[in-house]
Amino acid sequence: MRIEFRGKVWQWRGPAPFYFVTVPAEDSRELKAVSAAVTYGWGMRCRSRSRSGRCDVLPAPRAVPCGDMPSVWENKAEAYARHAADSAYNALYERPAMLELIGPVAGREVLDAGCGPGLYAEELVRRGAKVTGIDGSPTMIELAHARLGERARFRVHDLDTPLAWAADGSFDLAVMALVIHHVDDRVALLREVHRVLRPGGHLVLSTHHPMADWLRLGGSYFDVAPVEEVWREDWVVRFWRLPLDATSAEIAAAGFLVERIVEPRPSEELARRFPEVHAKLAERPSFILFRLLRPAT
Repeated sequence: MRIEFRGKVWQWRGPAPFYFVTVPAEDSRELKAVSAAVTYGWGMRCRSRSRSGRCDVLPAPRAVPCGDMPSVWENKAEAYARHAADSAYNALYERPAMLELIGPVAGREVLDAGCGPGLYAEELVRRGAKVTGIDGSPTMIELAHARLGERARFRVHDLDTPLAWAADGSFDLAVMALVIHHVDDRVALLREVHRVLRPGGHLVLSTHHPMADWLRLGGSYFDVAPVEEVWREDWVVRFWRLPLDATSAEIAAAGFLVERIVEPRPSEELARRFPEVHAKLAERPSFILFRLLRPAT
């Protein structure tokens, strides 16, 4: 959707009651709540209040349908691919822990949901998996296809929509690496992944560790709320923070059973190459990993 107000246009998206609007700082005092909550500027939230504290009621903006905001992952796809291939947090911390939790994959049909530039798909194919990768960013899919060619199948797919192209029980394993916290309706996505997994299949996923978000963002640990942050200088990224029990409830609501939880420890290679990051991660985990079972009955 887009919001037209006083001759200016802002993009907005999100599930009720959370609608997010990014506006220039000089306009943020004029634009009050579009719905129950508004995010503006660099991620500040308000509820029907301006930053000045006034609660004046302004004329309702006129909303008309249009596309979503351009995805940061589409706009930064090539930069992200370079970063994730060799970064401390992705290449040396999260990905090794995820691959260990995934385990043997030879001969298995694997869904890589939110595959990005194909870094996981490449390794899974090398280990003998038959991979189908999906991502909402066309450029990410182009990069993944360029990386693997015909060794894997890729398609553009918005994870906020059903996996209508996939039949029930199509996959033995699904992987979601640092994806689910960017999805608004996580239970719907988890239910779709549950549907396309064969009975006895697994979903292995990683997400932000809730303690890491709380220590960095403050507020209440128990907040379930959208966050907008600037990563790597100019990547404006939107994700959800939520406590561990909320994540567990969403997993259960989708029909999965938790088989294992992993809080990754940093490796010796990370210590050699990025000693400051290693020292931080040795005290507080940044991510948390789940191995989930789709029960046979």
